[in-house]
Amino acid sequence: MPHTTYHVVWEIDVAANGPVDAAVKALQIQKDWSAIARTFDVINEQGKMRRVDLHAEALSLCDECASRDGAVKCADGAMLCKTCFNKGLHA
Repeated sequence: MPHTTYHVVWEIDVAANGPVDAAVKALQIQKDWSAIARTFDVINEQGKMRRVDLHAEALSLCDECASRDGAVKCADGAMLCKTCFNKGLHA
């Protein structure tokens, strides 16, 4: 099945000392899963936009591969799909 091309938009206002500093700060915030900066506007090739909140979506994603294939919380707190769990990636 061919992939669809999506335009993904993430915006944030950052106080910084210059453009590079602003980009670095934005990247740090984006990489921090505890940060609130986890909402994206995703637009498909037909121009239809969907707002995706990864805070809500992440609750069911595998920590190893981001699959939604039946991710379950392990004893160590990790969320793993069946495949990663069966590979022994849990504590």
